[in-house]
Amino acid sequence: MRLIRRRIKKILLFFAKYIIAYTYLSYCRFVWATSKIDDKMGTLREEIEKPPHRVINVLWHQDVFFVAWAFREFHGHTIASVGDAGEVISLMLKKCNFTVFRGGSSKGKSRKKKILAEFVDHLKKFDGPAAVGITVDGSSGPIYRMKTGSLVMAKELSAPLIIVRVWCKRRIFLPTWDRTVIPLPFNEIHLTSEGPYYLPSDADNEESFQKFHHEMEDRLLQLTYRKFVEVDGKPESDLVALFPPDWKPKDK
Repeated sequence: MRLIRRRIKKILLFFAKYIIAYTYLSYCRFVWATSKIDDKMGTLREEIEKPPHRVINVLWHQDVFFVAWAFREFHGHTIASVGDAGEVISLMLKKCNFTVFRGGSSKGKSRKKKILAEFVDHLKKFDGPAAVGITVDGSSGPIYRMKTGSLVMAKELSAPLIIVRVWCKRRIFLPTWDRTVIPLPFNEIHLTSEGPYYLPSDADNEESFQKFHHEMEDRLLQLTYRKFVEVDGKPESDLVALFPPDWKPKDK
């Protein structure tokens, strides 16, 4: 009986991942075809052409729905979970020209460290340009708080950081911890990249590393707020309330 249940689950997962993946692709194609796209991704395009042909793109988990389709022109590299959801997400990303890394067998923090080390090793060996995408407050938050994994990767690869924000005028939010954004058709979609930002030469010093970490978090928060103002006119108060309590926009 257990064997039968496992086989049924495997069959259902196979169909589910293809249905979800192709539904996602079809929906994004329709949204993009009916929307005005404000593309300011020139920084990313320029940096990927320069040695070491590696860039670490940092963005909020809130943007995760956009990632596969919006960055399909780049050979994206990212990490997906090893569970069933990761199976579905991996297929969606692969259909959009991504290389998806799924590694590590341990649990908790040790697993995360192992995956990060294995992912860096994979990127060092990869032959060709690689635009790495990291949701820096994922995968479980807190929202709008930058973790340090992307900085560790940038240091190991001697690669620059690029801050990225995707925002749109017509949208719905999922009831998730990150308030994932789903764009609606007939929209105005803004794709923005800024940088490059290199770790300081004394990044081995903990104080210097943490200072850079806070600077990068602030830059991503500032970009996020500017896009709220640019696209919405007046930022939604419930979104601004999610920012760190001691953070203030420079526009004020």
